[in-house]
Amino acid sequence: IVEDSISNRLLVSFISKLKSLFTDPEPHYIFVWVCINIHRYTSL
Repeated sequence: IVEDSISNRLLVSFISKLKSLFTDPEPHYIFVWVCINIHRYTSL
């Protein structure tokens, strides 16, 4: 249950970061970093 709440919190923050990416053109490096990390974790 604790893990679920933590993952939900991470998911919410991730979604908010994605929304900020579409509204704010600056932090594209965050999106690139997230993609790199997702690729890294999924390729394991």
